[in-house]
Amino acid sequence: MITEMLQSGRSKAQINLIVQWIGADPDRLALLMSVLMGTDRKLAEYAAWVVGTIGQKQPLRFEPWYPEMVALLHSRTVHPAVHRNILRIFVQSGPPASVFDSLTEACFVFLDDPQSDIAIRAFSIHILAKICKKEPELWTEFKHLLELHTPHGSAGLKGIGKKYLDYIAKHGL
Repeated sequence: MITEMLQSGRSKAQINLIVQWIGADPDRLALLMSVLMGTDRKLAEYAAWVVGTIGQKQPLRFEPWYPEMVALLHSRTVHPAVHRNILRIFVQSGPPASVFDSLTEACFVFLDDPQSDIAIRAFSIHILAKICKKEPELWTEFKHLLELHTPHGSAGLKGIGKKYLDYIAKHGL
């Protein structure tokens, strides 16, 4: 059922229909997650949009899948939409201790890769800032990457980078 719904169109209206269909049903959410983590790259891309939509309002619903989601962040075979929407969830929920190290590593890799999509890099910056507040020894590396990459980034990336560089300077980090 979920695959047919995902294949029937990629519009905001269709995504909202799927979100409504999933509702609060954990079994339907599990079906969606099996598609996101499946081998069909195109279906996973479509599922990612639904995951991101649900995750913006209810990021903690995905907690049982955090380890698998973070593992997908390390995969270079998935569509960037999968990375983007997984990171969107962690921006909303914060970095959980259960995946802290692996999520940190993935975010540093995305931030340091100029080929990563702008949204992926921006979400990584937000997540890394939250992580650095819990692990202060990471501020130096975070600051270095911000200084290295944000001056040459998009306007949005420059703005986010400046925000956190100002925070770092203000707090003497």
